[in-house]
Amino acid sequence: MLYTLVVWTILIFVCPAIGIAVLNWLKADCFDRRSDRLMIAVWLGTIALSISLLAISLVVPLSPLVGGTVAIALVALSLGSRQARREIFSFQSLLSLKLITGCLAVEIIVAALTTQQINWFDTGLYHLGSIQWLSQFGAVPGLALIHSRFGFTSSWFAFSAPLTPQFLGDRIGAITNGFVFLIYVFYFLICLRRGISKNLRLSDCFFIFFSGVIIGAYTLSAFLKESILVSFSPDVPITFLVGITAWSILVISNYRRSPLAEENTSYLDAYLIPLILSVGAVSIKLSALPLLAIGFLFYIFGKKLAIERVFVGVILVAIALLPNALFSITTSGCPFYPSQFMCVDLPWSVPEQTIANETSKITGLDVPSGSDNFLLAALQKRFAWIKSSIKLQIMLLLFVTSLILSIWMLVISRSSKFIKTRGGDWIIALGILGTSFIYTKIPLLRFAMGYLIAIPALFLAKYYLVREEKNFILSHFFKIIELARVKQFTRLGAIGLAVVSVAIAGGQSRLVFPSKLPSFDLIYAKINDVEYTYPANWTNKCWITKLPCSEVEIKNDIKLRDPAKGIGAGFIRNEPKNSEIER
Repeated sequence: MLYTLVVWTILIFVCPAIGIAVLNWLKADCFDRRSDRLMIAVWLGTIALSISLLAISLVVPLSPLVGGTVAIALVALSLGSRQARREIFSFQSLLSLKLITGCLAVEIIVAALTTQQINWFDTGLYHLGSIQWLSQFGAVPGLALIHSRFGFTSSWFAFSAPLTPQFLGDRIGAITNGFVFLIYVFYFLICLRRGISKNLRLSDCFFIFFSGVIIGAYTLSAFLKESILVSFSPDVPITFLVGITAWSILVISNYRRSPLAEENTSYLDAYLIPLILSVGAVSIKLSALPLLAIGFLFYIFGKKLAIERVFVGVILVAIALLPNALFSITTSGCPFYPSQFMCVDLPWSVPEQTIANETSKITGLDVPSGSDNFLLAALQKRFAWIKSSIKLQIMLLLFVTSLILSIWMLVISRSSKFIKTRGGDWIIALGILGTSFIYTKIPLLRFAMGYLIAIPALFLAKYYLVREEKNFILSHFFKIIELARVKQFTRLGAIGLAVVSVAIAGGQSRLVFPSKLPSFDLIYAKINDVEYTYPANWTNKCWITKLPCSEVEIKNDIKLRDPAKGIGAGFIRNEPKNSEIER
């Protein structure tokens, strides 16, 4: 755990330092409270660092030295601004022994949860493998020919690569997912404290309800055999980014600007922040496309429609996603793998049939999209899937609930106090669009969680602001904490829980480094001049082992792209693509 705590502490200083410069560059004065600025700065910095590392991986491997150099360069660039430098150093006045002690206690508790043994299936299947390739070789041509999942491009893996150095061996913990979970817990506690002092805004209430559900669900999952929190799954940061993007929209929409500020025609303003967050989410995983759509539309229409804003938005999206496209072309031949859109025919391009099989695994639809009965067959498969899956039934129930609450907020509540708040329509659109997209493309609860919770969280936030002291359960919760002398009680309780967490964590077994990864047996194989391994039992996967390692025995007829340079130079098909498909 000590290694995890040290890395998190470094990130807590590095990421906000980068993000503060972005806030000042955009003149985002709507984030007028220090804790709000820190929260959004952490996420902006994390996204900037992730995308930068993915771009760098096209040239060099993402070793800890390279990762540290990129981070230092971005921080130095941020400190080049006098205004950003002044604001960064002003946060020193907030530090105190009591605050540091409380934060450390929370860190220890979260570390105790996230340094457990990783058992998440996809992390063993390809997450850690992708991170290893990035760390040791960077972008490798034809990597998806070894294992089709290696074609999935994520800036989250680039962010993780320098933080999982080889000297750790198989003692790998969920360091990046644990970090964003920790940030969410910190801000959740800040919002609760505001509730005690009766200083809540709509954005605060929304975050309390949204993050309360997310934190609770992920905490409970940490005690299960397979926990998505204790993994490198990109789904975790995507869920968090749905919440933080929605929160930022509420902050920006409900900020009271001066008439002079309203007349400002600059296109580099706070309305760009949700777009930055959402395009960063798409660079992590394509399931965030609905979030990007809302972030883009909010930037264009949220303030005042202007054609220049469209150009700025398109340019930002193109620049931010260019590393993903180039990396994906390098590994699979397709810029948006596993989509076949704009795929190019390269010596290392993945066969079309492999891509089609990968897509059908994700969507659960093995019906050709061009067939006459595609729509009917797709609906029948979705209905059968819903009937057989309790999670999909929960998704459907939450979606119907969200629709009902949306109608209430959009129609019935127009004559009430709800009308005094702004930005809610964007959250409603996000929830409906996101859930519809997930249900259509990838109907899994872990993909849809953020979208499903957004609308109920908004409704509860508005309801609380209207009801306030009138017998609302959250008001009583705040009163109970206040009567318990919240500061002393919370601090002592956190420290006590941290001590218990360390004891439960297994004492010295992971006091310094996280738990060991699952052990497994390997089968050594060779195809042409490519020597590789694959698990003897397919349920174990590769986890951390000598590269290259495939999920199963390699089916593609491949060879080294440059035998003199080895596996770092990549892989190519041994025969023309069309011949391989026909055979």
